[in-house]
Amino acid sequence: MLLLDRLGPHHTELWRATWTGVAAQRFWQTHHAALLPGTALVVELDRAQIHTLACRPPRSEVHTHVIHCALVPARSREPASASTRHV
Repeated sequence: MLLLDRLGPHHTELWRATWTGVAAQRFWQTHHAALLPGTALVVELDRAQIHTLACRPPRSEVHTHVIHCALVPARSREPASASTRHV
């Protein structure tokens, strides 16, 4: 998976994560339709290594192995004030 870690409005790190095995296959079968660009995930990673790529301009990406991955629930489209309204 190619992941972007948005550390702030002007700072993003590129992570290339490898996840194999039964858990990865089960996650893909369950969530593949929801895995679109920009989908928020919570991931637990192991063995991260930084690699500097030989390109112009040079950039780095982190290669790692996935331990666990989960989708972040979509935010409600209901305005915040509606959920606190009393009838």
